[in-house]
Amino acid sequence: AYVFSSIEKLATSTPYQIKLTSEQDSYSGSVDHLLVSLTDRLGILRFTELSDTVKEGKANIFIQSEHGFLNRFETVSNALVGKVENSNEIQSLVGSEIVISGPDQETIHIDLDGETGPALPVSIKVIPDYNEFYLPEAGLLQLG
Repeated sequence: AYVFSSIEKLATSTPYQIKLTSEQDSYSGSVDHLLVSLTDRLGILRFTELSDTVKEGKANIFIQSEHGFLNRFETVSNALVGKVENSNEIQSLVGSEIVISGPDQETIHIDLDGETGPALPVSIKVIPDYNEFYLPEAGLLQLG
């Protein structure tokens, strides 16, 4: 369900003007979709071969700037075969300290795994070798 929800969101959106900086890269311009990822998967779908940067404590950043149907279709097609970074429509960046901002006069909320997150600007810091696990309430998890 998560994969289909992500693909559905890619099919419909409004482009925004954003500025993104990391210690290694920067981008300023129109963004149809932006993904900051600490993994190479969305649910069971492996969408990229760029997993070495994650092992090094860095996030992969994928920016889709064009918002036409064919542009989005190319991105989804490449994601389905595990090579979203091969799309002509995707700019790939990396970073462990990332700042994303939008226009001052416009409120843009981020999406955190399908939930509405804070409004821009946001600062993201990747902490290597730090994992946090969320478990259901006591008694709801059954092993065996």
